[in-house]
Amino acid sequence: MSHPEDHLIHTDDLSGEILALSTLTGLDRLNLELHRLNAGDVLSSPAGRERFVYVLEGTADLRSAAQTGNHSDGVMLNAGDFAALTAEESADLSTDHGITFLLGQSG
Repeated sequence: MSHPEDHLIHTDDLSGEILALSTLTGLDRLNLELHRLNAGDVLSSPAGRERFVYVLEGTADLRSAAQTGNHSDGVMLNAGDFAALTAEESADLSTDHGITFLLGQSG
């Protein structure tokens, strides 16, 4: 039996900001990406797919908008928080201090 630490992906040496985990696993039904945003960065996620955000470390403000274009109040996400977005919602994730998170999208 393998040990859990054998399954960890160490990312200290990665030069890119995004690691597509689906390319490592060969699974394409769910696309998982590891994102790192620096202080002041914003990631926009357009509508079209069901998505989720799982925060590994740091904090960020998540603002979603329905197709009507009306922005909702932002939600502060901290390490360990999970947020799901429907296919109809677009969203912006911004951070003042930096954040590392998984972004999952339906395939």
